Amino acid sequence: KVLIMGYQSVWPGQYYISQYVKRTMPDASKAAQKAEEDRLRCTEEGWRMMVQAYRDIEKNIGQPIYWEFCLSGFFYGLDRQPPPGAIVKAAAFFAKEFPAVGMFLWEGPVPEISKAVVAAGAEWCHPMKMQYENFGWMQVASPGLNWVRGDWAYARTLPCTLIQQITWNDYHECTNLSPGYNTRYAYYDIMGEFIRWWKTGKEPTSDHDRVYIFSHKYANGTRMFPFKAMSRADNLIEVVTILPRPATLRSPGRKTTDGETEWEAPAGMSYKQFPLTPGPVAVELLRDGKVEVRLDSPEPVSDRPFRQDTGKVGVCTEDALYWAEDFGKDVPMFVYSEYGDADGDGLPNWFEMLWYGKFGDMRTATVADPNADPAHTGETNLQHYLDQTDPLP
Repeated sequence: KVLIMGYQSVWPGQYYISQYVKRTMPDASKAAQKAEEDRLRCTEEGWRMMVQAYRDIEKNIGQPIYWEFCLSGFFYGLDRQPPPGAIVKAAAFFAKEFPAVGMFLWEGPVPEISKAVVAAGAEWCHPMKMQYENFGWMQVASPGLNWVRGDWAYARTLPCTLIQQITWNDYHECTNLSPGYNTRYAYYDIMGEFIRWWKTGKEPTSDHDRVYIFSHKYANGTRMFPFKAMSRADNLIEVVTILPRPATLRSPGRKTTDGETEWEAPAGMSYKQFPLTPGPVAVELLRDGKVEVRLDSPEPVSDRPFRQDTGKVGVCTEDALYWAEDFGKDVPMFVYSEYGDADGDGLPNWFEMLWYGKFGDMRTATVADPNADPAHTGETNLQHYLDQTDPLP
């Protein structure tokens, strides 16, 4: 059968209910019609109508479909709060009507919902996410990769047979699993390890040292210019390791959330978290006092952000390997950095690209003169950057 992941599956059913109410209450006011729609959307009477909407779709297509009924947005648009426990009851109801039930993001008590789904005889489709950054709506991100670890821990312990990997792109929502400007191959690679762990029950191992850094471009409460921020999900820096044997790790100039300057990483997968404070982000792996691996993030944590961007920055020791597989060994690896300083003149790349070049084009990240004063204000470009003021006339 065709498998369809029904993102926000409520809408075909809601439309079906809306049309039913308009047919049966043609003379009622819009407020009365809306109240009846809301009532039906919170009861099994209305849920049966939603199911019929999907049966009609199958009839029109001419074949059965393996529906994954998505509970995300299930109560969006109601003028009143649904009764307590309604989402769990809805999950159990639809699990008897569809082969799989899931959701896009965690909306409600997911462990209880998943157990209700499986008890009713359907597959639970567990959602996986690193963050959610919808610029026009909300931005949410967990401390480090806590959400990722938590989601996969639930997937391994709950009766979960399907996974819904939430993936979008680097430009909107920033939930991308595929390589991107911000995350490069780091999230892509580490998700492969979690998938294998889920499938085999065996924790990640490696025949070589693998190091990952997940960071952010600025910390909560940092003044922003020239653009404004809507909201901010504060975060941490996290270092993940997958090692064939133990090693000593350190992040130069930083202390972990435990106050350590160095820590011992065991064989297998482990992680360490750091406060998100301004400055370069790097990690070194040592054995017998010698640095065997060093990984630098191209994005330092800035104290002068210019736009809202709560998405994580990822970098890993596997980046060069995957780049060569995708583009060939003769193509230099493209490294994008907004808050780095490609020419070391004190002006970050974003400043030169945005004000004097073409934003996003790293070829224009070295075009501004830090000592110039194009606005004739008596302040140089460098002073404008430090003061977070407009450098142009």
